[in-house]
Amino acid sequence: MNKVKEWIMTMIDQIKRKSHQTEDSVIYEDPIDSKPPKEGWIAKFQNWVIIFMRDRYGRFDSLNQFLLALGLIIFMLNIRHNFWVVNSIAMLIIIGAYYRFLSKNSYQRVKEATAFIRFKKMIQYKTKILFKRINDWRRFAYFECPECHQKLRAPRGKGNIKVTCSNCHHQFVTKT
Repeated sequence: MNKVKEWIMTMIDQIKRKSHQTEDSVIYEDPIDSKPPKEGWIAKFQNWVIIFMRDRYGRFDSLNQFLLALGLIIFMLNIRHNFWVVNSIAMLIIIGAYYRFLSKNSYQRVKEATAFIRFKKMIQYKTKILFKRINDWRRFAYFECPECHQKLRAPRGKGNIKVTCSNCHHQFVTKT
């Protein structure tokens, strides 16, 4: 319990010290912090990267992930055959991903990423419907409304039935 009180008191003391300091006067609690930062080649390189990446897109979004994965998969599949054309295509895909990452036109990159996400969701939706139809093909018959082309389903094995479209309320006879 005494250690907790001691810790709380040191935290309060540090807060009080920091509230009294100005922009010009800096209070160092640690003797390690009182030394000026080292200006080695790593620090210079970090500063160069920070300056270089300023105002760049610099996001590893889902489109960049897809492009890099696609390029690497094409490289992996081509290791055995080693066709230069396929390697060139894979390299262009990877270069395109890096171009997007380092581009300064952020607005265009966001539009591209949004269009890719919209396309990906559409593909996921279509495959979900396809797998649902594959799983239900024994129990249900699928057909379209002749007026509005709405996709409908009805139980199989009922013979000729009169169907009312849920979208346009058109009635038609079909066989299930």
